[in-house]
Amino acid sequence: MSLRGLGLIVIAALILVGCRTVDPVAEPPATDEAPSTVVSEPEPEPEPEPAPVEEPVVEPADIEEPTTPIAVPEDLYNKAFAEVEAVINELNEIIRRGDFNRWLNFLTPQYVDTYSHPEVLARLSRQPLLVQNNIRLRSLRDYFQDVVRPSRAGARLDSLIFYSDTLVEAVTIFRGQGVILYLLRKVGDEWKIDTFEKPPADGSDE
Repeated sequence: MSLRGLGLIVIAALILVGCRTVDPVAEPPATDEAPSTVVSEPEPEPEPEPAPVEEPVVEPADIEEPTTPIAVPEDLYNKAFAEVEAVINELNEIIRRGDFNRWLNFLTPQYVDTYSHPEVLARLSRQPLLVQNNIRLRSLRDYFQDVVRPSRAGARLDSLIFYSDTLVEAVTIFRGQGVILYLLRKVGDEWKIDTFEKPPADGSDE
């Protein structure tokens, strides 16, 4: 079973990111001879310089998300581990307090959009333990209260899986198995909770 699949099971079990210069023309020397008529051909106009070719702008949606784990140098791993561990410890305290507004500061826009979407919330509401407890998710705040708080308040980081220098999965060991706690994306100097899942495009509810 994959880590991601096992992670979903554990979440359920826990109740649930210039101008060209021209040289001056010299004056001809003075002579007594009558000046001869000189017919000069006009200089050919310089060919216009080709317009610079603009590189295509790649929208974020066009960038393929890395989904294959990679190996990274030990110093990078250790640095990221220390940073992520500090973030998870801070998140644990925020989640214990139930501080929804503070928790929002640790989310990427994609995470917010996905877990605010009615169709995603309706699907999550069909998880057996939520059904048994008569829990219906209708908002991101509901998701925080009824899924995140029961399953993430005491999270412990045991290892990282790297997808790039700025995209990692935080893993904890649960009953001898690795379980995904978070997908984290580094935005600037901050690690934020992200998701590989995207909200449905049509915006319709079920």
